[in-house]
Amino acid sequence: MKHALKQWKQIGNLVDLAPRVALFLDFDGTLAPIRSNPDSVRLGACIRATLVRLAESRSATVAIVTGRSLSDVEKRIGVPGIAIAANHGAEMRLPGFPLLRFFTDEDVELIRLLQNRILSSGIVPRSEIENKGPILAMHFRKVPEKQRPRLLQAFRSAIRPFEPTLKTTMGKMVLEAKPRSLPNKYNAVRFLLTKQPRTTLALCFGDDRTDLDAFRAVRRRGLSFQVGKELGNSSADYLLNGIRDVRETLQRIAVLKC
Repeated sequence: MKHALKQWKQIGNLVDLAPRVALFLDFDGTLAPIRSNPDSVRLGACIRATLVRLAESRSATVAIVTGRSLSDVEKRIGVPGIAIAANHGAEMRLPGFPLLRFFTDEDVELIRLLQNRILSSGIVPRSEIENKGPILAMHFRKVPEKQRPRLLQAFRSAIRPFEPTLKTTMGKMVLEAKPRSLPNKYNAVRFLLTKQPRTTLALCFGDDRTDLDAFRAVRRRGLSFQVGKELGNSSADYLLNGIRDVRETLQRIAVLKC
C-alpha cells in the first residue's frame, strides 16, 4: 500500500481541483491516541485547531464517524460546525438538523436486559462493560491475552437468547452487541454523502476494522486512508503511519481548502 504523504503530489492535485471536500474521520486511533482507559482520551490542541479551520471553510465539510456514543464523543471533540455520526451511525448530529436516531426504545431496552444478564453472570472480570444506548460494548484491553478467547466466547454465548435480533461485531480491543437493524459506518458515510454535491471529493480516514465499511462507502467518490498497519493490506487507497501523519495530511488539506 502506498504511503499517502509520499504520494502527496497526486493526492494534493485531486484535493486542489475538487470544488469541495468531505472529510470522514474516525476518532480513537485516528484523531486521538488509543488509551487503556477510553475515558482519558482527548483530542490534541493542534489537530483540533486544524479541524476548526476546515469546519469554517466554505470548501470543506468535516464529519466524525465513530463507535463512541454521541454524548461521549461530543465532549471530547470541541469543534463547532462539524457533523458527528456516533455509535457507527446509529445517532447523528448534523449542523442545522435535529438529532437523528436510527434505533428504537425497544433496542435500548433489549441492550439493558443483555447488560443485566452479563453483569449478573460474573463473566466479565477485568473487562469493562459500556452501555451506549443501542449498543453494549465490552472493552478487554486490560484483560490478559490468554484469558481473552474464553471471555469473548462467554460474551457471545450470553447474547444467544437474544438472537437473531442481536449480533456481535469486533473492533480494536472491543466486542459489541447490537441490533442487526442498526446502521454501520458504510451506511453512515453514504447517508452523509447524500448531503453533499455530487462533485464533492470524499476523504475517509480510519484505523479499525469497522472503518473498512467506511472505506467501501467512498469508493468511486474519493479516497480512503488506513491509519497504522494493524489492518494489513486493506482496501484503503493509502497508508498513514499514525496520528502524526493524519495531522500532517489534514494540515496540507487545510492549506488547499481554507
